[in-house]
Amino acid sequence: MISILVSTYNYDCYRLVCDLHSQCKQLEHPFEILVGDDYSRDQLTVISNRKISELSDCHYFYSSENYGPAKNRNMLAEKSKGEWLIFIDSDAKVDNPHFIKNYVDSIGVADVVVGGVKTPILSNDEIVTTCITADLGALHSKFIVNRTLRYKYERNADKTRSAANRGVNPYHNMSSFNFMISKSAFMAVKFDEQCQEYGFEDTLFGAELQRNGFTIKHIDNQLLHMGIDTNEKFLEKTQTSLRTLKPLGDKMKGYSRVYDTASKLHSYHIAWSVKMMYLLSKKLLEINLLSKKPSLFVFSFYKLGFFLCLK
Repeated sequence: MISILVSTYNYDCYRLVCDLHSQCKQLEHPFEILVGDDYSRDQLTVISNRKISELSDCHYFYSSENYGPAKNRNMLAEKSKGEWLIFIDSDAKVDNPHFIKNYVDSIGVADVVVGGVKTPILSNDEIVTTCITADLGALHSKFIVNRTLRYKYERNADKTRSAANRGVNPYHNMSSFNFMISKSAFMAVKFDEQCQEYGFEDTLFGAELQRNGFTIKHIDNQLLHMGIDTNEKFLEKTQTSLRTLKPLGDKMKGYSRVYDTASKLHSYHIAWSVKMMYLLSKKLLEINLLSKKPSLFVFSFYKLGFFLCLK
């Protein structure tokens, strides 16, 4: 039996579950789909997601408080009945009619099977849109929804997201977005609940899998990542993830480029100069990152500088 576990927060994943449910029914393999809602506050989303429990072998759980992605996934695993667990993020989209079959056919090839992620091809109008929020006679209040930073970042990452590339450093390329794991292996490691906010729980999970000797196999069984944040939101989430990284310390040695680079700068006694450059240019860096043409080089420097300034 497989247990498909979807962790969500303020995201409507009813369509995703319907697609997964349809593939499971066609395959006629024993299954269950469990959705853990981490205390969503968007009531329209909650109303839509509650319909999940109306589907056969599907269950929707609404948390009484916001626990964070790590604990939410762990709770779903504890509720599951399957010998194999398939973890999927709620902002995924299935565009492969054999997605579930590919995982079922991979049962037993390794303790962990990682399917991967890919970015949808979007038009310029979809990446940057102008929205009208009010109409006061001849006056219009407008704002720009700009997703260029996240989209550019994800499309650049797609260049190295094939199974062959990921398999070169299998543990370092662990992604919680879409993977399958034996329940026994998962219960031995679990997600570190110290990661209560966005970021690095999957990187730390990969490190723990390696330390405990569990095997990983990467396959080309990608899901589309539909949650392309606005530039402002992505920058905010990046800052949150770096705050999550800071207290993890040496656990992340060799698994985080930002952490490793910062450690080298400290060992060479030049971290202070990078911090100074960051602080002097922070406003200009943010102007670039929030623009329609953000630079990924600027983004990398911004992350390093922000991390170095954390106490």
